Amino acid sequence: GFYVELLLRNILVRTGLWMAPTALVGCGATAQRLYKTLIAQPELGFRPIGFVRTPDDGHVQNAELPATVLGAIEDFARLGEGIQVAILTSRDQLALTNAISNRPPRVQLILLNDALDMQTLWLRLRPLGNAVGIQLERDPYLCQNRFLKRAIDLAIAIPAGILSLPLLAA
Repeated sequence: GFYVELLLRNILVRTGLWMAPTALVGCGATAQRLYKTLIAQPELGFRPIGFVRTPDDGHVQNAELPATVLGAIEDFARLGEGIQVAILTSRDQLALTNAISNRPPRVQLILLNDALDMQTLWLRLRPLGNAVGIQLERDPYLCQNRFLKRAIDLAIAIPAGILSLPLLAA
């Protein structure tokens, strides 16, 4: 099992199918270091495609960055098309993304660091090279998630109930 999984993962990494298109929020030194780490370690499963500029990045020039600027944080909801993961380098960026849009993009958000006093029930740690990111599950009770859960519940409960009728009748 382990070796088959390792072989399959290596094949998927080489073909690029293992890689999730990823935007790095912020253009500072931390985001630039993370970009280089993700490029050097494709087995992490992230393909950085560019940076999302924040108000704190006014002094950083586009020529200094190792990838293109996809847009500003104000356009974050629109930038979600073609991006599966957005890695935030500070908790302030998370607050900013929540404040600017009432409909955040449907991307997985990973908070790189600065999460000491953050309270939430849906945290998952993700290794990012020499750093650890915190993946935030957004809206686990969305309508489509509840519908899918209800459908699975019914698909299991109805046959189980029918099969248990003879036991209840006896």
